[in-house]
Amino acid sequence: MSGLTEDAMNTGYDLPAPSYRATVRNGMLFITDWAAVLVSREKLRAGSSGSVSEGAKILDLMIIGEDGDELIAAYSFDSDEPGNVDQTLLDWAGHVGYRRVWLPHQVVDIAPSPEQIGTATLTCPTCSQEYTGDGPDFWLSVRQARIFPPFCVACGCEVPQWEVDPEEPSPPPLVTTPASIGGRQ
Repeated sequence: MSGLTEDAMNTGYDLPAPSYRATVRNGMLFITDWAAVLVSREKLRAGSSGSVSEGAKILDLMIIGEDGDELIAAYSFDSDEPGNVDQTLLDWAGHVGYRRVWLPHQVVDIAPSPEQIGTATLTCPTCSQEYTGDGPDFWLSVRQARIFPPFCVACGCEVPQWEVDPEEPSPPPLVTTPASIGGRQ
């Protein structure tokens, strides 16, 4: 998709409607399905939609690519100061299986790696139900959906995207060699 400029929305192409509205706050990513009733990025950028909490960054995500494995991130804030938004978004995109993310200031290719999977955890901020996901079946379902389960199955409220701790590689087996000092062990 050549033609990307400083602002992902200012290309020579007609972009699809957003797939998701995302909010990053305190390093946590919240994602909801995009809906036409949501305030536009332009109104958010102009501050005419009311107050957005300090530290919250709102963006729209558009799924593109033949296999639906690329994202365009359109920020509603000055992309010169993304804070931790870029890294939070890129970490999440790698975990859930996107291969490329189009940020307003750069395009990032994400190569699959073992660090992208591990044990995913979530504590529902509404009812405190705790969830843990790992193993092949969990990760296949996440990667097919390209999103972690976005709501709590106990209370039904939307939840942030899950945190992932990479699997710790098994330490290599220790090879011990008897040491000898002055010919004695």
